[in-house]
Amino acid sequence: MRRAALPLAALALLAGLLAWPGERAAAVPTGSGTYVWSQTLDRGDRFQLVAASGETGQVQRVLAAETYGRGAVSPDGRRVAFSAPLGPASLGRYGLFVIGVDGSGLVQVTAPGVGDFDPAWGPDGSWLVVSRDERGNFEPSCCVLWRISLTGGGEQRLHEATSASQPAVSPDGTTVAYRAPDGVRVVASGGGPTRLVAAGPLSWPAFSPDGRVLAVVRAQGRDTGTVSLVEVAGGPLLDTPAGTGGGLPESPVWADDQTLVHLNVWGEGENGRTRAEIRHTTIVAGGGSTAVHATGRPMYYLHWGGAWRRGLPAASARDVADACPDDVPPAGFSDVPDGVHRRAVDCVVHWQIAQGRSPGRYEPLAVVSRAQMASFLARLVTASGGTLPEPTRDHFPDDAGSVHEDSINRLAEAGLVRGTADGRYGPADPVSRAQMAAFLVRVHDHRAAQEGQAALAPSEDWFYDDGSSPLHDDINKAAGAGIASGTGHGRYGPGDGVRRDQMASFLARLLDVLVEGGMAEVPPRA
Repeated sequence: MRRAALPLAALALLAGLLAWPGERAAAVPTGSGTYVWSQTLDRGDRFQLVAASGETGQVQRVLAAETYGRGAVSPDGRRVAFSAPLGPASLGRYGLFVIGVDGSGLVQVTAPGVGDFDPAWGPDGSWLVVSRDERGNFEPSCCVLWRISLTGGGEQRLHEATSASQPAVSPDGTTVAYRAPDGVRVVASGGGPTRLVAAGPLSWPAFSPDGRVLAVVRAQGRDTGTVSLVEVAGGPLLDTPAGTGGGLPESPVWADDQTLVHLNVWGEGENGRTRAEIRHTTIVAGGGSTAVHATGRPMYYLHWGGAWRRGLPAASARDVADACPDDVPPAGFSDVPDGVHRRAVDCVVHWQIAQGRSPGRYEPLAVVSRAQMASFLARLVTASGGTLPEPTRDHFPDDAGSVHEDSINRLAEAGLVRGTADGRYGPADPVSRAQMAAFLVRVHDHRAAQEGQAALAPSEDWFYDDGSSPLHDDINKAAGAGIASGTGHGRYGPGDGVRRDQMASFLARLLDVLVEGGMAEVPPRA
């Protein structure tokens, strides 16, 4: 039974950050993060919204008043959306609210006839999707998905079918996944027909960072289960180690492309829950599931965001006007469209660092190999006025006969490229975005040393998904200099491959840093 609620005025008065001493959460291994969950005040009838910093471990109430259901951390890590009762004069009514993670700026967003629950943020933070109860008391056919604008754009019903709950929005904002009676379904974020992704007793869908996979909770008994993975396009369910610690997983969230953050809970129903703990589950081969936090009070409806309090800084790519002035001639490739990388492609061709792969074609979407990248980097060093040492030995056994072998050996002699633990270079392997950042930082510092200038300085943490990368510091240095930027919403995508058009932009930005710093001069136009 729903309890009498505090009026909205009382909600506003009680907004604040009140710490509970003695409760601490372990640090998140992939970025600091904000944990948000509901914590019961009386063993399952009344709840408060709680936040914990993965960086400091401090557990805090976001709001001292009663809330209901799962809160959701905004993409920038600054706000939490949640449901709360609208007041004793309208018992059983629950509205949507937004508040700062620090307890400031409480705003009521909706006042539905019955209730809005399970908020999920759009990727730009300007809209939310909720499960709207239009019948009351959570009847089986109660709920439909509505898209709610936070910028005055109104509300939109997304589908005709009922019984929809626990929505999740894809990273690009185009698709909403949700729990349905027959399994997990998806619908366009602008509304339309629905499609079944996976059938069965599934709940709590969550999109992977690239939007191609859903993590879903698959019940295997009254209070046991696991988190399974399924492609959004459809396919078999693949189990993760999430259930190995016992209990039933609940409300998973992707911390990065290899790690899930979720609750495991014991006890049936809200009133019967006896225990809960936050776990990190690694989904790659050989991965496991580790408990990182538990309290004496049962926890409910975990959500996790990639930035604590202030949100992560927004990494932005520098302008390349110094290295690529307006009079740089067009390269004339028919397959390079007007867009974000066109100027950079023209620029690196003008600097004689890159060229087409066939007459009139650049092949911008082709992924760059490590061998090809060595030649691009070697040409950049010499085109900017620098030198590379003659190799004193053959550094790697697996690049023999490659047209790029000399560049690989020169760069290795200078300490600008490195091999794998078994001594190979991996010339045919694709260059990852993490490796690209490291290459760029090393080449910059090599040229800076030759010109008597400073290396790139350490920088703050720009992205939430690179914390486990051994090249984390180089990624942040490149981002701090404007040489590297993210893929959106705090992600860098360290394991993603680098395409030829993206490579041109990375190199053009490095050239711009060198020209601005007096370490290179733009070649004259022929």
